Order: sequence, then structure tokens, then C-alpha cells
Amino acid sequence: MRLFEMLLFFSSACLLAILFVFNQRIRGSALLLTSGAGSIFLVIHLLVEGYRVQLLFLYGFTILMLILSLIDVFLTQEAVRTASRIRRVLGRLFIVIGLIATACFLYVFPVFDLPAPVGELKVGTQVFHFVDPSREETFGKTATGKRELMVQVWYPAQAGTGKYAPFIPDTRILRYMAANYGLPGFTFQHLKYISSHAYSGAEVSSAQTSYPLILGNPGFGSSRFLHTSQAENLASHGYIVAVIDHTYNTFATEFPDGRITTSTTNDLFSPDHDYRTEIGNRDKLGKVLTVDVSFALDQFELIQSGHIPSQLKGRIDLGHVGVFGHSIGGATAYDAAYDPRIAVGIDIDGGLYRLRDREG
Repeated sequence: MRLFEMLLFFSSACLLAILFVFNQRIRGSALLLTSGAGSIFLVIHLLVEGYRVQLLFLYGFTILMLILSLIDVFLTQEAVRTASRIRRVLGRLFIVIGLIATACFLYVFPVFDLPAPVGELKVGTQVFHFVDPSREETFGKTATGKRELMVQVWYPAQAGTGKYAPFIPDTRILRYMAANYGLPGFTFQHLKYISSHAYSGAEVSSAQTSYPLILGNPGFGSSRFLHTSQAENLASHGYIVAVIDHTYNTFATEFPDGRITTSTTNDLFSPDHDYRTEIGNRDKLGKVLTVDVSFALDQFELIQSGHIPSQLKGRIDLGHVGVFGHSIGGATAYDAAYDPRIAVGIDIDGGLYRLRDREG
């Protein structure tokens, strides 16, 4: 929980405790003081930390108790009795349930801090949009009809200034992330308040003349930003880490022109398919993902030579290239490692594909 979230929750708990005070004069004064403080915490929280749907009960409870406390102070005895009846209708049990539910929401959906990189180097980040003119997009429609990729890079950086880049690069994709889990669109909106440990567009560190390149592949229906901590930590140890959003295999990818693509490959793994069909579909998808990796590596060769503008020009050690991935991204890492430019690969929990076409 963030500071003013905690203060708001604490003030609401105090309001509940005050409702059990029998002395009406003491109770009235304490309610006014505490609800006033809670309302101040609420305003600061909304202005500084930002609105969260998980705290709706606290927002409503704080405002209502302030209104009822002001009624006690300024209005007639009849209005005071009405306010007292409202408080009784609310019921202490209802308030307890609301506070417990809010605490559960805050526990399950926290605004957390990502693990800090433990390497000696600072971390910078940059996002690239690559278009492959040699490939038609087969899983959906694109502006050019060609295969397009968004690739985020984390790299060793000089000491950065200003704020860290946000954990979520494109907050509009959060509703698609929730839909991917069958949840309401607002469920993960709190993630937009989480910061990374990387500086956008920071100068590349001068600690080494060049840094090994690692290509990363998210799992099926995942996203590049879910590898943020992993990439930041590797970058802090002296690696350039590029995680690929494999278009139409992510739950959502936003492009520079504002387009958002979602997963269209779900049907490839439908339980209605028989085993042979599943294998064929997996190989078909896998081939596209593997070529994505090779194409991305082509682009980093162009970045290294300066044909694609970037601060990484001349700083990529293309003689030391690795690849990793999770789930089908891990299978992609294995398959892509047959590229002679890639020295090593790690498959994290990924069932392999295209084995019939490969030598051991």
C-alpha cells in the first residue's frame, strides 16, 4: 500500500472504532475530526497517488462520515436524529465487512515495487517499432499488411536523471490484460502507478565499449513488460536485453500510431483439435515466432551500424548473442538458437516445436 492509501485505511478503521464510543459528545467531536482528516488524506491521495477502483468503499465511507458529522454539528436536532438513524442503518457489521473487503483488494491487487536490479550499472530503456517488408501478416490486419513488431530494449546506462520509466508502457492495454484472465476491464488499472528502474532514452554506459545482446520472448498470451525485472537485472550486469512482443500472440500490443492488436492465435490450441492438428498448428505459429527473432536480430545489426538511429549504435557485441523465453517463448528460444549468429539459448518451461525439421 502507498502512504496515503494506508492513512486513508487507518482513518476509516478509526471511524469504525469511534462508532462504538457511547458518549455522544465525545463521539461527535471525534467523528468530525477523524472524518475531516480522512477527507484530507482522500484529496491528497487522489491528487498525488491516483484513483483506484479497489478503494471505492473507503472513498464512499470517508465522504459519508464527513457529511454525517457535519450534520451533527450544524443542523437541527431532527436532522441529527436522522443522521443517527442512517448510521444505525449502515450498521457496524456492514462497515467491518467493507473494510475487510478493501484490505483484501489491496492485498490481492497491490501497487507494488518491482525488485531493484542488483548489478552495478544503471539501466536505460528504449522501444523500437520494426516492420518486416519480406513477410505478409497472416494472423491479422496491419497498416502495411506486413509483419510488424514492437521490441523493448533495456541496456546498461550512465547515471540517469528524472523519473523512472513506467512499468506499463501503454496503459490502454491493461483492460485487454484483464480480459485475458476473464476479469473486468478495471481490474489491473492500478499497475499504471508502478514504476520501473530504467530511464527512458538514457545514454549508454561507458563502463564497456560494447555489451552482449540477449533476445527475449514472452509466453503465449503474455507481453514484453512482464519480463521487466528480469531484463532490468540482466542489463544492470552488462547486457543489452531486447524483449519481443510477438504480434497477435500477446494479449495486447500498442503501436506508435495508436493501433492495438490482441491475440488471434488462441484457436490454434483449441481442445477441439486432434493431436496431429495441434502439432501442425504449433509448428505453424512457431515458425513465425522464430523468424520474428531472426528478423529482430537483423534489425539490431542495422542499429549497430547506424542505419537505424539509436544510442545503441556501435555498442552491441554481435559476437555474443543469446536468446531466452518462457513457455512458447522458450520453445521459440530453442528453435531460434539454430541461427548461427546466436551462441546460447535458454528455454524456460517451453514445449518444443518443429523438432522433425531440426538436427539434434
